[in-house]
Amino acid sequence: MLAPLHTVHCFILALCLMCVEYTFAEDASRAELKAPIYMSNEQTKADTLLKDENVLIDTSELYLQWLDSTRAELSSNVVDIGTYIDSLMGDVDGAQDKNKSYLKIVLGTYNSKNTKTEFESRVRFSLDLPLIKEKFRLVFETEPDQAKEIDERKLASFPSSDQNENKDDIYASFRYLIDAEKWSRLSWDTGVKVRLRSDLFTRGRAVRTWSINDYWTLRFSQELFWFESRGLGTQTQFDFDRRLNERFLLRKSIYLDWSERQSRFDLLNQVSLFHTLSEKRSMQYALGFTSDHLDNHSRVNNYFGRIIFRSSLYKNWLFYQVESGVEYPREEGFRANPFVGLKLEILFADDAEKQLSARLD
Repeated sequence: MLAPLHTVHCFILALCLMCVEYTFAEDASRAELKAPIYMSNEQTKADTLLKDENVLIDTSELYLQWLDSTRAELSSNVVDIGTYIDSLMGDVDGAQDKNKSYLKIVLGTYNSKNTKTEFESRVRFSLDLPLIKEKFRLVFETEPDQAKEIDERKLASFPSSDQNENKDDIYASFRYLIDAEKWSRLSWDTGVKVRLRSDLFTRGRAVRTWSINDYWTLRFSQELFWFESRGLGTQTQFDFDRRLNERFLLRKSIYLDWSERQSRFDLLNQVSLFHTLSEKRSMQYALGFTSDHLDNHSRVNNYFGRIIFRSSLYKNWLFYQVESGVEYPREEGFRANPFVGLKLEILFADDAEKQLSARLD
């Protein structure tokens, strides 16, 4: 009887050893593995990634990881110069504008009833270099708002919108930021447009927000500028916002441009409803019209309605936008001209305030 009993004890002991070994192996797999000292940082990151992910990673996921790391590296390079000067010249975080350096690539295609399919590719950038601690900047940029007409700034995707032929010009200016408790932005720039024929300019901007009551908020923006080629001009904007609930925002917008040389006013009047579908998706529904006032005579140039859907394609720097609508331009006898557009945006920037957002407000 001893032999069978001894066999049973051996079997139980072997089973216990197997359980202990399995438990130890499982705990070891959960523990953080330390890389040998001879391994590089890149190898360590790769091993850590393989530890957290399934060994059989999909090829598309690997490509997206490479794309994300490449974008992050390029984003850092874009602002490296400004950040480096920040460290040399002192802390400028107290300034109203932090480092605004960015590089944006826009790819789009548009089609309408009265025009052929058009493809658009644009590269926009702004390099913000702090010079001294007293909020004095050297700024290089393309396509500033002051160089655009009102329809190009706000209705660029419309078939009737006039596009700036000099969109590749570079503007260089010195910017001074002014401290003000009640104004969220006060600044003044003086510079030159770099091209075969230079164009001197100076400009100032002021932005402030008021809470009208418990429901409505007013945001006011005023810009005053002078270009050697265009003369004196102003751009005024009023946004009346009312938050309906967490997902809906109602906005009444009025944009007014004035040109001294042409003695002309341009007006854009628009009502928008912003619908936040999720943290990564949103929609905008808008109705409005544009008009101008010249030689004591006012006229409407365009009626329109449009819907914009915007969504994150990958993380917080790659977005796509689908826009569909209809316009009734004066130049077409106010006949309906439906249109549709698709746009892809890629942003290289480290500043959180410059990151592309799915929210359209």
